[in-house]
Amino acid sequence: MSYKSSQEYLFRDQEGWSYIDIQFDGDLRQERKLDGQNFWQPITSIAASIEAKVPENEPILLFYPNGIDFLQAFLACLISRRPAVPCNIPRKRGYGNRLVSILSKTGARYYLTTSVQYKLSKFAIEQNALPHEITAIITDEVPKKAKRLEGVPYFPDDIAFIQFTSGSTKAPRGAIISHKNLTACLNSMSERWRVNQESVFGTWLPQFHDLGLIFGLLLPLYTGGKVVTLRPSAFMQQPRRWLEILSQYECTHTAAPSFAYQHCVDKIDPNTLNGISLSKLKMAMNAAEPISSHTMTLFNQRFASCGFEDQMFTPAYGLAESTLAVTGSAIGAEPVRLPLHGGQLLEDRVVQANVQDQNTRILVSSGSVLSGVEIAIIHDATKKRLAEREIGEVWVRGDCVAQGYYFDQESSEDIFVSDRVAKERTSPETWLRTGDLGFLKDGELFITGREKDLIIVNGKNYYPQDIEWLAQSQKPSIRNNSGAAFSVIQIGNEREVVVLLQEIDRRTEEAEYAGLCQLIHKAVLNGLELSLREIVLIRVATVPRTSSGKIQRSLAKKQWQDGTIETLYKHQFGDNTNIKPSIEPFDLRSAPEKWITSWLAARQGLLGTEAELTELERVGRIDLDSLGSTELVHDLQQNLRSSLPDTLIWDYPTIKRLAGFIRECS
Repeated sequence: MSYKSSQEYLFRDQEGWSYIDIQFDGDLRQERKLDGQNFWQPITSIAASIEAKVPENEPILLFYPNGIDFLQAFLACLISRRPAVPCNIPRKRGYGNRLVSILSKTGARYYLTTSVQYKLSKFAIEQNALPHEITAIITDEVPKKAKRLEGVPYFPDDIAFIQFTSGSTKAPRGAIISHKNLTACLNSMSERWRVNQESVFGTWLPQFHDLGLIFGLLLPLYTGGKVVTLRPSAFMQQPRRWLEILSQYECTHTAAPSFAYQHCVDKIDPNTLNGISLSKLKMAMNAAEPISSHTMTLFNQRFASCGFEDQMFTPAYGLAESTLAVTGSAIGAEPVRLPLHGGQLLEDRVVQANVQDQNTRILVSSGSVLSGVEIAIIHDATKKRLAEREIGEVWVRGDCVAQGYYFDQESSEDIFVSDRVAKERTSPETWLRTGDLGFLKDGELFITGREKDLIIVNGKNYYPQDIEWLAQSQKPSIRNNSGAAFSVIQIGNEREVVVLLQEIDRRTEEAEYAGLCQLIHKAVLNGLELSLREIVLIRVATVPRTSSGKIQRSLAKKQWQDGTIETLYKHQFGDNTNIKPSIEPFDLRSAPEKWITSWLAARQGLLGTEAELTELERVGRIDLDSLGSTELVHDLQQNLRSSLPDTLIWDYPTIKRLAGFIRECS
């Protein structure tokens, strides 16, 4: 069986579908709208240009900000049978390793982008030592009257696109998503969440990520609904903008990680909610990172006056290797919360507790399985299926499960397990080992942790090995292969933060401890855009290992929580995401160094004393994660009353250089 073209299943209703792309230039809002009639023609022209230059079945990288151009380029790859590889946009630093890895695994020699983005990305691409040359195809320069390609036949198992996991820079893996995978996922999601021609989606999620691409763009396209998009930076700078588009366009469906709902609570003044109505929402998916019951409660309380209700929250679970969704709550159902004994949960035991107890951890169900999907909870050692309320690794199978990783046989054989589960031959279908730990109760899936040590903060995945490697590469006294990075849930606000235990050389002087912690923190922040919450320096041969010498991160975490690991020195770094920096009395235009330094001091929770400001200015670097960088750019724009690029802090990473840029602007 073959399909005639992707239009047969992805773009069936050209009459009802429309796309509104909202962009901000400073505070100036611009809208671009396309409907089905004027949307498809450029796609066919781009596809013809691809067909003329790129061999069939060769992957093509996509470098686009959120917007219509990205979707048109993606669909042009689809109908020309060249697998699209959505990527985050190259920049001068913090991206090179990931880009090199993607190019090495795909062999891609071409990338699609716009003329504006080409100019912005060209220098960043040239700064990285790539394994081979890549050539741009600039899609907005393809003549409108160019040759058109309406689509070529393909089979359900043909590759639709390659979705690289959102891991940290060193080890991304490309999940092979077939047309069968994609249609199975779209069908099950539209059924569970009642998506139809009347549905209106509002999203700011990155479109190179599986949730932003498949739920945010392809699902409304598939069902003939409408979609309104923002850029992620527009949301990060002013989260109110997300709620404004949900209100203005009477959106029925939206999605975000838990941190985004918390960001709204932290940054939106409750006295500025007049005119915002969320009453038309049918679902606000909460997924892509651990779901915080505390954050859901705060969001519901804060925005109840806008018509938001608890049953609008739709917790869900999925991953790129299953195309997207695995489980999800039904529309209109109250989220299922389960209070469990925190200490017992650390021992992988499910023991219900009183919600008022101090050690209680409230888990939120990720819902039940979607149609066509099966999940099993598997014991790690025996590989036997576990009963309800028993914690093990979550395995998934169904038509949504990807074909493996692109040119990564070793990882594929480890993660995609054929022909067996619980040591029994049950089906020739492939099981996906998710690496997530969880249990089933009354048909609902509860995620309790991650077997593979993966860390998720603010919706972004980090591998602990990358954190440890960055820390250990700074000085010989920071011992190689002798650290353990892990995440913990903070009691009270239920936010996930990262801790690093790190062995140091015996000859290290006590006076050096504080400096080493600052050095490690800066290296991880610059390399991964991740701020460590705590660094603990420990003696040689202290970090727990297996008999074969592998780091036991879960045991290290337990020892840290129990206070049983011998500590030489520890340093906690501020958790100041909710601090609104105060930059008075310094004037930005006349004293940019002082303004920036004062802003950074407030962001770091300092008092802003003369000594603190002097020390910050002496160090000179602007050490902020992506969220902090976005907020600094926003406050600069507000003060200067002019538009600034999202990558400003990456391009000018020191106080002196950024101050020089501001003087030029003034």
